[in-house]
Amino acid sequence: SDGLYGFDLLEVSQNYILGRSRNDFHLQPKKGLNIPESIYDDALQMKAYSKFLNLARNIEFDAIGLSFIQNQRTIENIRLKFPDKLMVSKIENKLGLENAVEIVNSSDIVMIDRGDLFAEIGIKDFYEAILKITEASKSHGRPLIMATENLESMRYRLQPSKSEIIALQHSINLGTNILMLSDETATSDLYMNTIRWLDGFLQLQ
Repeated sequence: SDGLYGFDLLEVSQNYILGRSRNDFHLQPKKGLNIPESIYDDALQMKAYSKFLNLARNIEFDAIGLSFIQNQRTIENIRLKFPDKLMVSKIENKLGLENAVEIVNSSDIVMIDRGDLFAEIGIKDFYEAILKITEASKSHGRPLIMATENLESMRYRLQPSKSEIIALQHSINLGTNILMLSDETATSDLYMNTIRWLDGFLQLQ
């Protein structure tokens, strides 16, 4: 739901933030709110990751996706616990962007989550942020995943929009190695059509 809803800030205190929604909507289960320029507590992040990963120890997996990574310390701490797993770092907030080079250097794969990144840093710095993360990934030889709304309109359509085709080609030209599909395959009955279309498009590259 990135970018669909907005809020006006009314009050900030040490323990809460008060805002008013600009439109009516229902916040769906397991959905959160992006608060621009937030800095997340490293210890709390590590606690949440450890709890989840301990539950997943009996599942076979190859990589760990790390959301809202802000520095290399979190990556290194998780790597100590899971030395045989690939670390996929998602750079998607202001502090993560500031530390993009050190995050990329400590990661095996980098993901640009355009939805959260846009919500966290705003429209003015959005495109430059994508360029910065892309350049850091390429200069360090890390594979790059481009995520969020690559083919969003194909949730309901058999063909993507012209804007999506241009944006998709632009991501490829920037050096994207992996395109991540989201709601267009996770929640749509047309998911196989979307996969076949994208496969055919990539065959033309």
